[in-house]
Amino acid sequence: MIALTPGAPARPSAPSRGGTTTTATPDPTGDDDAVSAPMSDQLLAKALIAAQRAQAELDEKRMAFDEMLRARAEIERENNSLRDLAIEQAKRDDEYLKKCISMI
Repeated sequence: MIALTPGAPARPSAPSRGGTTTTATPDPTGDDDAVSAPMSDQLLAKALIAAQRAQAELDEKRMAFDEMLRARAEIERENNSLRDLAIEQAKRDDEYLKKCISMI
């Protein structure tokens, strides 16, 4: 008998009663765990790298979006301040005009 563990080389055990030993042969169906484990590890590593790149890209886009929103909010605040200032100036101009008219 042979004890196989994934990734470990096959070692023959003690001979059976018939006096023959068996050696490990690769599974013809392609389901050999020793071969598929490194391939699956490679695929997982590639998927992990792709996921990390996608996450980094998303983080960059999120940061750019946040910066754009901050800039837009600042512009809106400036516009609101200017509009409020213009409204106050219009009110003062109206008061001044009313005083001028009342003097006549």
